Amino acid sequence: MRRRALLGALLTAPGAAAAASCGRGSAAAPAPPAVSVVVRDIAFDPAEVEVRSGDAVEWVFDDGGILHQVRGDGFDSGIVGGGTFRHTFTAAGEHPYVCSVHPHMTGVVRVVAAG
Repeated sequence: MRRRALLGALLTAPGAAAAASCGRGSAAAPAPPAVSVVVRDIAFDPAEVEVRSGDAVEWVFDDGGILHQVRGDGFDSGIVGGGTFRHTFTAAGEHPYVCSVHPHMTGVVRVVAAG
């Protein structure tokens, strides 16, 4: 009985779920993006970035709730007014993108072969 009470106390303690799943094959957190692009003042900053094949780019929507979209060949954030969008690029080359809400907002992700 005493053992059950102790186990119950441990499982309800803050962080217990994370500690209890340690070492049980839990999924690893995704790697941080290689590059972040901030969407602010109705612009992509920076508008051009370079990453290696297999790297992720993250767009951070920080424009006071103004709706934007990151759309390119094979990736699309949808129209959003906040939060983040992440895409991992695997094909080398230039990957242009646009905000469909503000067509003058354009950017390019240049992907170089890893190695």
